[in-house]
Amino acid sequence: MDNHTSSSVPHIHSSPYRPFLHWLKPTTAIPIVLYIILSALGVSTSSLGSDYLRQDSTKPLGYEFGAPQSIRSDEFLRNTPMQLGVLAAGETISSPLAAEPDLVTQIPNAGFVETIVFFDAAALRLGPFLPDSMLFAGYRLFPLLLLLLFCPRWLQKLGAKPKLAWFGTSLFIFSPATFWWSFLPVTIAGFAIAGSYLVTVAAERWEQSRRLSAVLYAAGGGILLARLVTGYIPWALTIGVPIVLATSVWLVWPKAERRFGLLALAAGSLTSVSVLVLMVWENLPGIKAQLATVYPGQRITTGRALDPGELFGAPVLFKLQSSGTVLVGTNASEISTGFTIALVLAVAMIAMSPNLGRDRDSAAMITLAACCLAWFSWVVVHWGTIGSKIPAANLVDPLRVAQSLGFPAILLLSLVLSRWAAPVGKALPVLIAASCALITAYGGGVTQQTRMPGLRGFEVGLAAFAIGAVVYFMVAHPHRRWPFIIPVLLAASAVAFVNPITIGLGDLRASASAQRMLEEGKKARAANELWATDLWFDDALLDATGTPILGGNQMSGPNREQWLKLDPTAQHEFVWNRGASIIKFAWTVGPDIIIESPQPDVITVTVDPCTLQGRGFNVTYVVSTQPLQGSCLVPEQSLQWFSQNQFVYAVQK
Repeated sequence: MDNHTSSSVPHIHSSPYRPFLHWLKPTTAIPIVLYIILSALGVSTSSLGSDYLRQDSTKPLGYEFGAPQSIRSDEFLRNTPMQLGVLAAGETISSPLAAEPDLVTQIPNAGFVETIVFFDAAALRLGPFLPDSMLFAGYRLFPLLLLLLFCPRWLQKLGAKPKLAWFGTSLFIFSPATFWWSFLPVTIAGFAIAGSYLVTVAAERWEQSRRLSAVLYAAGGGILLARLVTGYIPWALTIGVPIVLATSVWLVWPKAERRFGLLALAAGSLTSVSVLVLMVWENLPGIKAQLATVYPGQRITTGRALDPGELFGAPVLFKLQSSGTVLVGTNASEISTGFTIALVLAVAMIAMSPNLGRDRDSAAMITLAACCLAWFSWVVVHWGTIGSKIPAANLVDPLRVAQSLGFPAILLLSLVLSRWAAPVGKALPVLIAASCALITAYGGGVTQQTRMPGLRGFEVGLAAFAIGAVVYFMVAHPHRRWPFIIPVLLAASAVAFVNPITIGLGDLRASASAQRMLEEGKKARAANELWATDLWFDDALLDATGTPILGGNQMSGPNREQWLKLDPTAQHEFVWNRGASIIKFAWTVGPDIIIESPQPDVITVTVDPCTLQGRGFNVTYVVSTQPLQGSCLVPEQSLQWFSQNQFVYAVQK
């Protein structure tokens, strides 16, 4: 009876539906279902509800829980308007003064290959057909979905236990720099880990002689990994590269499977290099402009010793959630880091680990540790002129290393803890915990003295005690679950109220001013016309509604031919030859044009609006915070934005 039953019922392993069954597991299904629900509701963590982006701040539109973060202006005044502009226009709208920014923003425009690589942003082109709030939320949440789906799998592939894989993933997400940098670390790691994991699957498929499947997985991984050399390069180097190197070593380490690992790496690398070459060809003018910029293209740095607060101050950053916290010489984004203390703990445990073998998991772990220690040396040793000559590393400011080093360190710690055996006695756990607590107290104390004077000694001590306690229980009881749940809960509580929960797109879509500009944007795009304003917040509104503007973002670098219309002798090229910058206009009367850079990422052009058309710019409307006098200007209906009436003028030819 039993034998008959077992032979007549097909095994799940032989089912043709087996490849799809893992999507029904709770650890996979729950993130996907939540992603779909949150996207459909238009939920994001954007600070687009800032007063700067309100028609009338006393009558805000939309739903927002929590306070917008003014320090995240890069998010709500640059990235969000740019992304909403794609939703409105179906394409990227850039200033004629700026080179095409596709590789920097990771938002494709006309290129076929970049559309494949940046497929998530390409979905924003569906704005004319699907709800904007749904597409925007889906785009913003997608990297987090990737991390939740692939980071635990990748860690387990490299030897982590399931509970520790989720521990590492969760602590990665709830690190201070994740929330204070608008989830940029998650975006970088999400694609890097997903791509790395797909390449490991490709190796398995090759071993199983499933060649077509292997090629597809390797190609998919290669496409995801191609993004690493675009976007924010410093953190791609500190977060993404260690992930890729650890995966590569894991693939080629065992002799018996080395051929399959090499095949997967070769196919993935060939795909990455191929699409990169094609993307470079598609974006050659923008790349040339970026490489030729004064800032940041020609900026070279070197390693230098940072203070302990910059390295180990993360546990005291819960204080940033308190309103009225005063920071000296920095801001909440710049001071925020990952949990670098995880590197100290991981390296100490590796040194004391008696069961470190020569298997592929150990090799991957040591590779990740070596990458972390190499970057750690960049922030604790003064490298001088030698450091400035090290390719790639000389592009990364030590402060950016300090902010991001905790992320690969957390992944490393997950792997180390998975191999850790509970020590006999309490002396070793106490020693390790006390060391981590003292280092935290040192970092917190320096932070208190130099950057956060409102931080109390009691709070520094509390953070140090919490680190010591969780480290002790993790080291002493590695086989239990609760020692790994507590630190995740503590980390989550320290960042829970950093970003608002926003439903919908607020005044950027629901207000009368936004609706007006959506229509004006359609007309301007059809007629190849430009608007120009003297207020960054007005630029953000026009950008978000797909209205072509003369100012705004200059992300990759300048369009030199267009800038020479304003500066024919290139006298001010040192000022306008910048990337990662904002172009602002100020209105005056007379023929003189003044081009200045009050700070590294801002370019200010003071000009008579009536001279712009004579310079070759088809500016047909000008917006001003003050009344203007000019023979070419005809008053139009005012535009209310930033709780002010902005003066609008038609520019006569």
